[in-house]
Amino acid sequence: MLVETEEISDAPPSSIDSEFDLTTDIKPSTSSLLSSKMFGGRSASGRAAALKSYGGKMAAQESLTKALEWLADVQNPNGSWCSADSNSRSYTAMTSLALLTYLAHGETPKSKKYGKTVSKAIAWLIKDPITSDSYSHAIKTYALAEAYAMTGNYALKELVENCVKVIVDGQQDAGGFTYNYGPASVKEDLSVGGWNYQAMKAAKASGCGASELSNAVDLSLHYLKKMAGGSLSGDGFPYDYNKKKTGTKHTMRAVGVLCLQLYGAGSATELQDEIDKIASVDLEALSWGQAPEGSLYGWYYATQSMFHKGGKHWESWNNKFQNELKNNQSSEGYWDWPASDQSSHTGPLKSELNIRVYATTLCSLMLTVYYRYLPMTAGTQQKGESLSSHMNDANEELIDIF
Repeated sequence: MLVETEEISDAPPSSIDSEFDLTTDIKPSTSSLLSSKMFGGRSASGRAAALKSYGGKMAAQESLTKALEWLADVQNPNGSWCSADSNSRSYTAMTSLALLTYLAHGETPKSKKYGKTVSKAIAWLIKDPITSDSYSHAIKTYALAEAYAMTGNYALKELVENCVKVIVDGQQDAGGFTYNYGPASVKEDLSVGGWNYQAMKAAKASGCGASELSNAVDLSLHYLKKMAGGSLSGDGFPYDYNKKKTGTKHTMRAVGVLCLQLYGAGSATELQDEIDKIASVDLEALSWGQAPEGSLYGWYYATQSMFHKGGKHWESWNNKFQNELKNNQSSEGYWDWPASDQSSHTGPLKSELNIRVYATTLCSLMLTVYYRYLPMTAGTQQKGESLSSHMNDANEELIDIF
């Protein structure tokens, strides 16, 4: 049970209080980086309008509703999501992904149906110690930055900024990331980087960690463009530039494309071939029954990247992915990982519950893409303009990332 305080002040506190009242109204922070429309699509009327505008099918949204209900049912009493035999980083990652899912649907601590679910999740993450695990920490930062932006509760702001500092301090000199925020001498990993780039953009948009992020976002842009241009073997978006680590091309392609779009470089020439490959090669492989390795992970990124691209790229992807998710959901509301893809059945995802939570959050986040954020305006960054100044632009078309 959450402990309520007498009053919650909008003034920044001197330190984090893990037992604060989470039942505040949605009140976006006053950061100049936020537009008045950033979260408008997450209201009931906003969702309806966005679904109509961008081709969301009601049958697929019914699948999302069932998924939200299932996730609420399997939430642990302490607010987390994970099986009892899991390690701490798995608890952090699963809980953060689940919280992101509810926030994406417009749920806050004041929501009539899921308010308690969201409150307990935020409270658990506040008490969860900050670690150097570069996967789970990034997803946690992402979730808490969104929570702060949607509630404006200053008790979250200090924590988000502390989380951002870990990311910025752990970024490699060239702009990449690796496991446990290793130094430049350790090979970079674009899969790890993807969550950290998303977290930094979310933090920047929420108004947290601005001073630390200025140089980090510029490094990120340059690194991602280098990765888009290929490695020593000529493949775009490898796991690392020197091909020390190989892996499935479709997952890293989708990671790289989305992150460059998030950083305002959706029209970069280095990116266009990879965008076209997602809309052709990867679209052809978008099949639950014959899913490639890393399928849902890649589809999570690809769905967002095609949404931002828009036009025929989005129309083709949108029609297919909704049907694949709708037709392969359990009657109980969860998704399992596609049977043809065994990549999730190792490490922390050996647990059946963890696999289902992970798969269900990724599928659910795909189905919120219509109203989670507006499609991005590509090609707005001018030659010679730094990304940090670009991200401070007040033009809401450029900053609506949620």
